[in-house]
Amino acid sequence: MEMKRFFRYWKYYRDGYHIYLAFPVQLLSFTTVIYYLLMEQVPILKFFFSHYVHFLFATIVISAPLAVLLGWFHSKRGLLATEQTIGMENNPLGIRQTVVSLEATVAILEKLELKPSKDLLDTLWFWKDRLRALENT
Repeated sequence: MEMKRFFRYWKYYRDGYHIYLAFPVQLLSFTTVIYYLLMEQVPILKFFFSHYVHFLFATIVISAPLAVLLGWFHSKRGLLATEQTIGMENNPLGIRQTVVSLEATVAILEKLELKPSKDLLDTLWFWKDRLRALENT
């Protein structure tokens, strides 16, 4: 039980540090370094960004919508489904739950005298094979 509590706190620590502590520090550090390097190399930028606060504001105004757009793309059109599949492939419990759910769906369809689609059956066999392979390793 104590190890379970330790891992729970470890997860909370990682999330809290990554989201609430490291991100703001990283943003300020990045913008500070870039601002002072840019002002040395491209003096004309001092006309637009006479103070660091102006540069920080412009960076946030430009990067926030861009980050939201990239996050949306990642979720809707990008790698999120692939990441979740990879995570599930390595989680026997998740695969087992998927197999049970798919088997229940097939059973319900058969009770209703409906034929399960080929895609549903292919998906069921795919996850059953994954589960067998994972249990044999």
